[in-house]
Amino acid sequence: MVQAGHFAATKIQERVCDLQDQWAALERLAAARKRKLEEALALHQFQTDADDVDAWTLDALRIALVRKHKDAAAEVSSYRSVIDSLQEQAAALPEEEAQSEEVRGRLAGIEERYKEVSELTKLRKQALQDALALYKMFNEAHACQLEDLEVIQHRFESLEPEMNNQASRVAVVNQIARQLKHNGHPSETDIKTQQDQLNNRWSQFRDLNYHLECNETKSWIKEKTKVIESTQELGNDLTGVMALQRKLTGMERDLAAIEDKLGDLRGEAERLATEHPDQAKAITGRLGGDHSGLGGDEEHPEDPRGVSGRGQEAAAVPARAGRLPTLIASEDMPNTLAEAEKLMAQHEGIKNEVQNYEEDYQKMRDMGELVTQGQTDAQHMFLRQRLEALHTGWNELHKMWENRQNLLTQSHAYQLFLRDTKQAEAFLNNQEYVLAHTEMSSTLEGAEAAIKKQEDFMTTMDANEEKINGVVEAGRRLASDGNINAERIQERVASIDERHKKNREAAVELLMRLKDNRDLQRFLQDCQELTLWINEKMLSAQDLTYDEARNLHSKWLKHQAFMAELQSNKEWLDQIQKDGRLLVSEKPETEAVVTEKLSDLHAMWAELESTTQTKAQCLFDANKAELFTQSCTDLDEWMGSMEGQIQCWRSRWRVNNYLSVPQMLEKQVEVRQREVGQLQSQVKALGQEEQDTEEVDGRRQLLEDKFTELLDPLQRRRDFLVESREVHQFTRDVEDEILWVQERMAVATSSDHGNNLQTVQLLIKKNQTLQKEIQGHQPRIDDILERSVSLLKDESSEATRGRLAALQELWAQLKEEAQRRLDRLQEAHRAQQYYFDAAEAEAWMSEQELYMMSEEKAKVRSHDTLCSPDVAPPFPLSEEKAKDELSAVTMQKKHQIVEQAVEDYAEAVHLLSKTSRGLVAEAHPERSLCYHYYFYYYYITISVQGPL
Repeated sequence: MVQAGHFAATKIQERVCDLQDQWAALERLAAARKRKLEEALALHQFQTDADDVDAWTLDALRIALVRKHKDAAAEVSSYRSVIDSLQEQAAALPEEEAQSEEVRGRLAGIEERYKEVSELTKLRKQALQDALALYKMFNEAHACQLEDLEVIQHRFESLEPEMNNQASRVAVVNQIARQLKHNGHPSETDIKTQQDQLNNRWSQFRDLNYHLECNETKSWIKEKTKVIESTQELGNDLTGVMALQRKLTGMERDLAAIEDKLGDLRGEAERLATEHPDQAKAITGRLGGDHSGLGGDEEHPEDPRGVSGRGQEAAAVPARAGRLPTLIASEDMPNTLAEAEKLMAQHEGIKNEVQNYEEDYQKMRDMGELVTQGQTDAQHMFLRQRLEALHTGWNELHKMWENRQNLLTQSHAYQLFLRDTKQAEAFLNNQEYVLAHTEMSSTLEGAEAAIKKQEDFMTTMDANEEKINGVVEAGRRLASDGNINAERIQERVASIDERHKKNREAAVELLMRLKDNRDLQRFLQDCQELTLWINEKMLSAQDLTYDEARNLHSKWLKHQAFMAELQSNKEWLDQIQKDGRLLVSEKPETEAVVTEKLSDLHAMWAELESTTQTKAQCLFDANKAELFTQSCTDLDEWMGSMEGQIQCWRSRWRVNNYLSVPQMLEKQVEVRQREVGQLQSQVKALGQEEQDTEEVDGRRQLLEDKFTELLDPLQRRRDFLVESREVHQFTRDVEDEILWVQERMAVATSSDHGNNLQTVQLLIKKNQTLQKEIQGHQPRIDDILERSVSLLKDESSEATRGRLAALQELWAQLKEEAQRRLDRLQEAHRAQQYYFDAAEAEAWMSEQELYMMSEEKAKVRSHDTLCSPDVAPPFPLSEEKAKDELSAVTMQKKHQIVEQAVEDYAEAVHLLSKTSRGLVAEAHPERSLCYHYYFYYYYITISVQGPL
């Protein structure tokens, strides 16, 4: 208005400036108010965080001596970041508040209390470490004292390993004690006393152990001496000799063990004599007495061994093999897989030992039968009975070995089953843990990740299922085979199988629940997105401010677009409601959550629609007359624009420009049609205000008639655009097909037919591939021809018709050229196959030629009778003769073999000749290179040299 020179331009300009100044002042005040509020918020947030830190430090001071030190120390260390963030928060405050005594005092107090907590934590850690080391030393010392008594009770069976173990533990105790004294432990006196007491008791124990071992060894030697002396009472008969042999065999093993024990005692005596020089004589004296007793015992049993040499030799086998039944009849059962393998190896060694005695046993039986044959005296009858008993015992020994072998085999299989069972149970335990600790996520991303994790877990279950089933099948097979542990095996198998099935069912059920949770979370996320969208649109709908009438129509149009957007998004709400009902029908447990969300959405949508209608009514009531006028003007201008476009719609540029906008044109018509329909409601509203309704209604009727007249040309224009688009698409498809055919035409018309058999075969495969492509492309060509019938109807498509005819011609030519190339390649293949076979025949005949030139041949026929004067051989015949009749016969047989091979090859040569004549008769392009005369000559030449 100022620019237009309005009569009140000065007042208008002043009013505008005043409004701008007031608006700027309002913005400044709002910014200052916002800044003060933010500063106050920051200060109060700092005060709140500082209170939290104070409360935490006070609690930490109270519980630092109660809670576990490790957890308390970790919490103290992790809380450092909270205090640092509080420092940063204080630094971000305004300078006045940041430098205030209150803030600085709070920070200093917090920092001081945190340092106090940290120091207390360090002191407590040191005290706990000292106490731990002290009690550890006490425990070790007491354990050593208690185990000293246990060592004495075990005597020689477990004394030496226990002694070594205790020695290492005593050394550890001394090392800990030295470290504690070096670090200045407050209980240094107690540590020194405990260490001295332990070392003294250890020294006494070692001394007592030496004396005990000497006494035990002396008693052992005396016992064996009595056993040896008792052998003197045995007679010189076979029974006495056999008993003597058994005793002496056991005695030899005992003497070797006693000798080893004496060697250990010598080393111990030397060490004790060095440590206790004042008692060295007594220590060595005890050892000397034991050794002297052993020497006499070793020399004593020599005499009985010489009694009845033949009886001793006869008794050698039962004496040596007598311990085998005891070893075989052992009732030791393995408790682990390693023990089972060890027992099986030992049992296999027993079998080898039995086999080693087999030869001696047979010799002894033969000797016994020979000695007792025909003898009836009592001694020989007794020997015969012993031989029969030996035979029975030998058979029983084999049966015992087989029974023991069967038992050990079953035990080994059972231990293998237990090993596999433990592995399967580990898999099952892991599966049960995962299934029990999988939780439902509260977000869609988490739910999908949980499903992915569960699917991976089930894949792992599938991978382990074969191992678990293998264990189950192995257990059932052992039970069905009658394993000695069949009941235990069946129990383990039933447990594993039941747990596996239970885990499988639980995994499937968990996966279903995870998928149900994902569907629920997807529904909730859709509801959340729609809720956010409704809230956003509610803000726009609740904005009821509007300016002068000159902006009223634009606001009205924007609001109409806003209402159209709401209407189009109503499908979103309907889809969510449909999904919710489907979710409830499939998963009734989600009914409460789904119903609540749908109720909230419907309420929010109803409120949004109500607010939108209210705003539309307010906009319309603001200035009904001017709004009606502006609406009519805008519709009139749009229809004028459309009429102008319809006048030039046949322009080629215009058609190309609007090929992609038929749908946009439909939307514009729909929007304008709604605006025309709304004019009726605006006319009624103006009639209620007693305005000139006849003029208004007449203008409305005029616009409606004009719009109705415009619809038919617009529809024709849309149809024309659609048809033009289809024609252009058809033209482009024809050009694409022409390019495709031209690319394949170069391959179909190629004159490259290959120069060897492999190349020709490769070209034939490529041609077959081309023909398959042509067959696969035929439906595309047929589709284009069908579309051309409905699209190419008028004279304006002559150019397209010409391109279509060119495509049909090229397509027919492509198929024809592809077939011609296939025929040419097949002819080339025949020729190359002939060349290949001819080259092989030539190589074979050259090989035979070299063979006959290198072999000497007995001359049984003259050269004049072999060759015709008109046919000269290509190589000189050998004139060498055989040296004798035998060599001549041998050479003749060899030559007959070669001649038979040549005759057998005649069919191949004749076939080549026939193929060559056929190629010449068919006027093959390669007929000038025919070799059939050459091969025929070669064949005659080779045949002529053989004997007739």
